[in-house]
Amino acid sequence: SPLVIDGRVIVTPGAGVNASAICYSLKDGMELWRCGSDPASYASPCVASVCGQRMILSFNGAGLRAYNLDGQS
Repeated sequence: SPLVIDGRVIVTPGAGVNASAICYSLKDGMELWRCGSDPASYASPCVASVCGQRMILSFNGAGLRAYNLDGQS
């Protein structure tokens, strides 16, 4: 399932599309960033506070990954 946060839509399609996470603008669907090379799994991304910073957590085929809202892991 996609994660909608702060006007962004985060999806985790897996490395088959050259990214384990992709962020789109909720307003116009424009791709904002993509990152990672891990395979997909059956978990939805979620948001959590890690050390006082909001992070996107994604459990994928390689393990748990954390991204900031700008797509840096």
